[in-house]
Amino acid sequence: MSTAASSSSRPLPGDGAYLTDGAAPQPSAAGQTSSSRGRGRSNRGKPRPPQHANGDERSKPRRPAQPRKVEPVSKPSALNPTAATFAPGQPSISQPVSRSESPASRPQSEGEAKRQHQRPRHPRTKPSQTPVSSRRAAFDKQTKLTTESDVDTASDPPNLRKSRRAKQDEKDDWISKLTRGLKSKPFIECPICFNAITPSQPIWACAPPDRPPEPSDDNPNHYTACYTPFHLNCIRDWANRSLTEEKERLIAFGKEDEEVSWRCPGCQKRRTERVGGYRCFCGRLSSPPTISSAPHSCGELCSRPRPGCSHACPLPCHPGPCPPCQVALIVPCPSHNTPLTVKCALATSNNAALSPFCDETCGRDRNCGNRDHACEQLCHHGPCSPCAERETVTCYCGKDTKEVACGWQRKDDKQCAAVEDGVEKHWAGRFSCKRPCDGFYDCNIHACPEPCHPHPLHPLVCPMSPAVVTTCPCGSTPLSQLDAPPRPDCMAPVPTCKNQCPRSRPCGHPCPKQCHAGDCPPCHEQVVRPCRCGESMLVVPCDELRDKVALGEDITCERVCKALRNCGRHQCARVCCPLSWQAKKKKRPVDEAFLVEEDDLHECPLVCGKLLSCGLHTCTKKDHKGSCGRCLEASYDELICHCGRTVIYPPVACGTTISCPYPCARDPPACGHPRTAHPCHEQPICPPCPFLTTKPCACGKDPAVKNIRCSQEKVSCGQPCGELLECGYHRCDKKCHRPGECDPCTQVCNKPKKICRHPCTAACHAPAKCPETDSCLAIVTQSCSCGHLRTRTSCGASTSNPSSREAVSLKCNSECAVRQRNARLADALGIQPKEKPAEEWAPELKSFAIANHSFVKMVETTFSDFFKSSRQTMILPHMPLSKRTFVMSLADVYRLGRELIDQEPVRSVQIRRRVDTRIPSPLLSAAATPPPPRPNLGGLANLKTGPKVSPWNPKPPTVPTSVSGPSIASTTAAPSSAPRVPMTGQHVTGQVGHVDDDDWANDM
Repeated sequence: MSTAASSSSRPLPGDGAYLTDGAAPQPSAAGQTSSSRGRGRSNRGKPRPPQHANGDERSKPRRPAQPRKVEPVSKPSALNPTAATFAPGQPSISQPVSRSESPASRPQSEGEAKRQHQRPRHPRTKPSQTPVSSRRAAFDKQTKLTTESDVDTASDPPNLRKSRRAKQDEKDDWISKLTRGLKSKPFIECPICFNAITPSQPIWACAPPDRPPEPSDDNPNHYTACYTPFHLNCIRDWANRSLTEEKERLIAFGKEDEEVSWRCPGCQKRRTERVGGYRCFCGRLSSPPTISSAPHSCGELCSRPRPGCSHACPLPCHPGPCPPCQVALIVPCPSHNTPLTVKCALATSNNAALSPFCDETCGRDRNCGNRDHACEQLCHHGPCSPCAERETVTCYCGKDTKEVACGWQRKDDKQCAAVEDGVEKHWAGRFSCKRPCDGFYDCNIHACPEPCHPHPLHPLVCPMSPAVVTTCPCGSTPLSQLDAPPRPDCMAPVPTCKNQCPRSRPCGHPCPKQCHAGDCPPCHEQVVRPCRCGESMLVVPCDELRDKVALGEDITCERVCKALRNCGRHQCARVCCPLSWQAKKKKRPVDEAFLVEEDDLHECPLVCGKLLSCGLHTCTKKDHKGSCGRCLEASYDELICHCGRTVIYPPVACGTTISCPYPCARDPPACGHPRTAHPCHEQPICPPCPFLTTKPCACGKDPAVKNIRCSQEKVSCGQPCGELLECGYHRCDKKCHRPGECDPCTQVCNKPKKICRHPCTAACHAPAKCPETDSCLAIVTQSCSCGHLRTRTSCGASTSNPSSREAVSLKCNSECAVRQRNARLADALGIQPKEKPAEEWAPELKSFAIANHSFVKMVETTFSDFFKSSRQTMILPHMPLSKRTFVMSLADVYRLGRELIDQEPVRSVQIRRRVDTRIPSPLLSAAATPPPPRPNLGGLANLKTGPKVSPWNPKPPTVPTSVSGPSIASTTAAPSSAPRVPMTGQHVTGQVGHVDDDDWANDM
């Protein structure tokens, strides 16, 4: 009650304080007294002049006082023990009088109003409010337990007092606010279009539906609404669009059977019915007429049902919720069923603090069941508090006791008895101590096998007694029908019949034995059951299956799950996983209740461990898909830049970098160059010095390398090192580097072997001898005895076979015999054999060779190395179109297969070995010798001698496409699958020394 009293206490309407609960101001006690003494006198007249302490009226005019706000009294006054007791049906002085029952609310005639105006007004003292002492009186006073002092406002100007009185007379409840906002300015705005709602515009208000939904956990009592008014067109468009989008969403997710609904923009409550037409607030009149005093209302009684109450609303048709019901009801108190007269709204309220109760002690029995431990609280709602007493209880066998809460397991209380030393002992047992029972049956032979249980005074009958056992063990045949002597005592065995045992084992299979005593044997029948993953059907013994079911184990196969876990990176690898079907991309209907449990099976137990965006911490979540999110660590220290002019105040997220717009204030670099302008930075080192200078290279061959950045530490001259490696045979081929940084030797050995004298093709193995246990792979040429047949093959010499295939002659064939016969005939006839004709080169190729003699020698060297090697294909570096055309024409003369690969600007030529590949004689470089350089006569003599053709910028005639072999346009591109000629940074060793890719790509 104290909580309700303090929450509802508010200052009187006349004292200038703000209302705390938004309800209409209640009339004061003085106003109730004046209304009861003079009929027809209204408490809305002019305020009476204030009085002095001695009762004289103030006659002199006083300066108008400024309006002020007085804080409500927060400290409640003490309860008055002499307060009047509560009498049902009689109004108390502190109880507010309903406006409908006040004489001032009744219509007055013209004569009564005139007499009231002419009646002299005498100053009256306001009776002091006596604080109440009983909870019943406080309840009748609507939980207002404190008194408040009035504020003197008589000295204010009449206009100010009139405006203040008008504002005080305006009700501040929800219904009054909605009514004022719908009929006068400022009008209420529509929450959808944010335009004012005028009295002439049709509206729709959010009200509880005619058939509210069933109570839920969120709203267990009744359906509520926000009663917010909207433009009818706005809310209708809102609802129709929401229903359309919701229906499309359900169709997309395959849930066409679900009911579509839309949400109110004010309270977000779901509704399934569409917005209807324009109706009044109570819903009985369609398209109500526009009335300025009560817009959107039919003017009739509301009569809407209120939740928890059967009385109709007595107000005219109004917006907002119906006010609480004020009908008086007689309800019983919760503890003694004492009749109490209360308002219907409070009798049906869910607030226990406002519900009616008496001032008597509860006295109801507690949950312990002991009448001596009755509830000592005042009359209250709900169950009584648990009993706090403790008691000592005894087990059924009387050997164990323990202290428990009062009333613990009272329903298990059993009367027990025993005879000890010839004395009967009785006690009330309440629990079983689980000790084995030491008692014997009446036979004094068989002991009771049960644990602690209620004991009677006399021993129980033995279950094996002849008087108890009258049938065979299976129960189908009486013992009197069997050919067996009667049992003399309980120790005699029970005779059995020859029928099949009718009992079923726990698994459900029948017992295979005949009638027998004791339990049935275990079931060993084979049953077929699916495994846990559902991919296999396993045959298991029935008793093993029953044991696994009892222990909660599953039948598993040996199939390993190959599906990925939820992280998408690690494999499940669980044996007989129920989610192994995910690896096969199958779609299985899965029960929604089992989805959460199945998802947990593939939850990755490993920690993610990825570096977060801050660069300092790692993700501590379980391995997952997608990004890890930002780091949640934070610093509570200020982040200040180096210059101190930019500060980030805490909390500072981990990984935050400060961006200072001011210039860096650090010292200039130690190299002596001026500092370059750059903003203030968080790193301790400024950007490197960008000035160019001269520095010595790393190997020391060039002491002054120009145009090197000042901040660059490692300077290279570009020359190979050439230092002798640790093997003592090869030299370092790395580019310029510091002394002592040569890599271990990984070059090809190239030492001549002892057996065949071919170079060793293994990696450098110094100082060990070259391995000759394997066959030599060097290419040699075999020929027949006449020299007509020639073939290329590997040497094949090794320690096990020291002879090389080069010394083995081929066997002559029929062509060799024909050539030998022709040679003998020519010798007999004196015919001299013709020498092999020399290669005739096309004029276009000769012209190109004269202009680009060094390039032609490089190409010939490359073709010769390829011919001597064991490779089948080679990709040449990319080159311009003119050089590419020449290389393809020259490859045709060498009888090499050629084709274009890649696209511009890196288009190149790939050559391929054929069976008839050869080296022409003479070479093009020997057939097309460039002319000797002309003497430099200078001046006009150079003009007379004609233009000089430079090998770096030649302008030879265009090579025609009629050169042997197909043209460039007819060649087809092929994938670059063959090894390439050494690219940039590498070289080809030949007759012309080192040749770089720039020599191939140098345009003409």
